[in-house]
Amino acid sequence: MDITYKLPHPVRVLSSEKLESEITQRDSFIYEALGDIELEHCSIDYLVSLVLEKAPKFVAYHKAQGMTDHNIGIAAASMLFPYKFRKLEGNILTTSNDVDGLLEQTDIGDDIPIAYLRPPFKNCYIEFTENRSSSLMIYNSDSGEHILEGVYISEVEILPNTPQMNQYQKNSSLSQIIDFEKPFRVVDMMFTGSPLGKSHVLDDALRIQGFYVQDDDKTVNDELKLIVAEYGNDDDFANDINYLELALSHMAKVLLFVNCKQYRDTAFNERKEILKKISSLKSPAKIKKYNNKLRKTYDRLIIKPEDNVVYVHTKNHEHSSGLRPKKAHWRKGHFRMQPYGLGSSKRKVIYIEPTVVGGIFAEKKSYNIRTK
Repeated sequence: MDITYKLPHPVRVLSSEKLESEITQRDSFIYEALGDIELEHCSIDYLVSLVLEKAPKFVAYHKAQGMTDHNIGIAAASMLFPYKFRKLEGNILTTSNDVDGLLEQTDIGDDIPIAYLRPPFKNCYIEFTENRSSSLMIYNSDSGEHILEGVYISEVEILPNTPQMNQYQKNSSLSQIIDFEKPFRVVDMMFTGSPLGKSHVLDDALRIQGFYVQDDDKTVNDELKLIVAEYGNDDDFANDINYLELALSHMAKVLLFVNCKQYRDTAFNERKEILKKISSLKSPAKIKKYNNKLRKTYDRLIIKPEDNVVYVHTKNHEHSSGLRPKKAHWRKGHFRMQPYGLGSSKRKVIYIEPTVVGGIFAEKKSYNIRTK
């Protein structure tokens, strides 16, 4: 199989000379609309409003195709997520297959504040699994289910009495959850579905969603329920809300896991190595060869379990007499808040590993004692 199908979205859309040329033209159009605006301080909602305002031909073209204003905004946003990622040189993180599978079987405690739902970088792309082995899906109304591939994430703080805040004030639905006299933060997300098993490398699925956070004490689970309630009956999302619910939950688990720092990461700087190689070459033919290879490589951090333990759910724990202990059971991994500090006055989110608990067959975890 062509390796291009397994490349994450930010890399795949630039994986050939033809695609790179098309993206360059598209970026030029977006730049004409946005100019030298400070992208790192702008939410996707605000950038969309600027494009729709300053590029009337873009709106007219899509209206001629029979698209609604809402869908024209979605089309603009789907271009702006990768554009912002490229211009700000966003980071790519990859969850190892072990971590991703582990988190799919993990619960989020009802006491986890949304304050902990923060991306590790202000602008990044998280790739789920190293080989597209996720069991989660994203839906495309034209091509059906796609393997959940990853998500663009961008975090921005919106301040009162700014053009961005004024833009948000026009959204009547937000007035129920946002006090426009106070700052709030936006966590923008665009999920991508893999083209594996589809007709071509750009036959994928995209789904855009955001968190608007002003009350950091609100729990992650309450926010997820709010989104499902808000969009569950929306005609635009009628066929994919269940897919979105699972994708959002998984994304939240990944962010919590990274913020717990109960992992180890390994850097793969393939792109930097090739750029270094190109800088030392003089032959035009060799430079072209390595430039072609460059399009299909990327730098990333792979997130792995801290102790590299493989967690196995063994269903049959039986006594030698054939009796099954009633109290022994499998406990899924879960996140919870843990007291710490002087007088246990502080709280932090921690990850509790899955294990067999109770009974004489509960597995014991071994600890390696470090000596100075």
